[in-house]
Amino acid sequence: MQPQNFVKWGLERSIQGDWYAALQSFDQALWIDPLYVDAYIARGTTYHTNGNFDQALVDFNHAIELDPQSVLGYYNRGCTYLAQNQVELSLADFRQAIVLDSQFLGAYQQLAVILYNLGRYTDSIPAYAQCLALEGESAELYHSLGTVCRHAGRTSEALRYFQQALTLDPYYIPAREEMQLLYQENVQNWHYWMMNDTARNLPYQEAINHHVTPQTLVLEIGTGSGLLAMMAAKAGAAQVITCEGQDLIAERARQIIQVNGFQDQIRVINKLSRDLVISDDLPELADILITEIFGAWLPSEGALEAINHALSHLLKPSAKVIPSGANLYLMPIECLELHQRYWVDQVVGFDLSSFNEFQYPQTAFIGQIDQHVYRALSDPYCFAQLDFCHRPMELFEQVIEIPVLEDGMLHAFCTWFDLLVDDNVMLTTGPIGNKNRRSRSWGQLTPVIYPALRIQSNETLKLHLLPSLTTIEVVVRTD
Repeated sequence: MQPQNFVKWGLERSIQGDWYAALQSFDQALWIDPLYVDAYIARGTTYHTNGNFDQALVDFNHAIELDPQSVLGYYNRGCTYLAQNQVELSLADFRQAIVLDSQFLGAYQQLAVILYNLGRYTDSIPAYAQCLALEGESAELYHSLGTVCRHAGRTSEALRYFQQALTLDPYYIPAREEMQLLYQENVQNWHYWMMNDTARNLPYQEAINHHVTPQTLVLEIGTGSGLLAMMAAKAGAAQVITCEGQDLIAERARQIIQVNGFQDQIRVINKLSRDLVISDDLPELADILITEIFGAWLPSEGALEAINHALSHLLKPSAKVIPSGANLYLMPIECLELHQRYWVDQVVGFDLSSFNEFQYPQTAFIGQIDQHVYRALSDPYCFAQLDFCHRPMELFEQVIEIPVLEDGMLHAFCTWFDLLVDDNVMLTTGPIGNKNRRSRSWGQLTPVIYPALRIQSNETLKLHLLPSLTTIEVVVRTD
């Protein structure tokens, strides 16, 4: 009797679930031929299926010792290592299986999933791509590639893979959900309000039209939709270089710019401004910088660092910056409605104040304060004036004193900024001022204090301002 026959019978018994008979058949094959590699692999696979991983490893090791070119030996040993959570050993075996057989789909599949589960997304992409090449197109594989690219931060590639999945199967829900998640992570809804904000757009357009000439090389930091870059091109700029760190948005900006016919004047570079190189990305130092990478708290999107860097490395000494500067304001307000969104005290006779331990020491509301009923307790106080045309630009810790004009409960401090062009107010993000210059798309950053304080007119508030890159904390001093 040939050992091959016993292996065949053993495999048939395994399929039927008769593990004991299967193992007996494999034992018989090895009694006839102790060097029969396929019998070791078949018996090892049966041991693995039954959870006897140690014995499975013994058989797979024998198979590899007898035949160092055994693809199935390495593959199955890798599966057993994985079952024992010996992940690096399993990866090594799957890679060796691929070295021995570059078309072995199963090893690529295992490699892709393991690397993905380890969070090694960039490493897993080639494995998934090879699965696609070997297995052929499928919505599921394109979805998997899109998902791993999304986790690796390769957003444009992720989008293309999700679109390919939906082209093959328009009803493949996982790809549609992942694509929507990709958009939500990278393109926040405030972009739309910003693009439609006339009180923002018209002042920028006026300033650009006033300063751009046919000789101007314009650098824009933060492309977004490409709107400001197109304003500069329409104003007659010789060339506009605009940079955008988010590749999904950069690619869409290129499409928008082409649709509007400015592709010959505008170059979109998918980089952060600090990574731009003169001669590679810009032909020379720029004449004008245009930027609008400001958050409700002005520095929160990295504007000060980006402008400081541009002044040092990307702009001519005489360069114009639009906007040219900013004034930052603070105003104490009474707003019970807002205070109750973040803090609690007495409720229908019960003391719930200890629940406040779950709250950040000084939380802040971002939005339009005039959507709430509020009352100003003093005039606005300008606590910082920034000149974007000269370095350095910094916000400092300071103590200020503000005269109180109205009796009331101090619940919060509303903060905002004005953007300037040539020392004139270009626009304001505040709740007061010229309505035609009031941009509604930013909102105000309003730190809400606890506990609320009763204050009276004619007294002076002494405030300790603690600005950071992401927010400002305001501490009421009683000394």
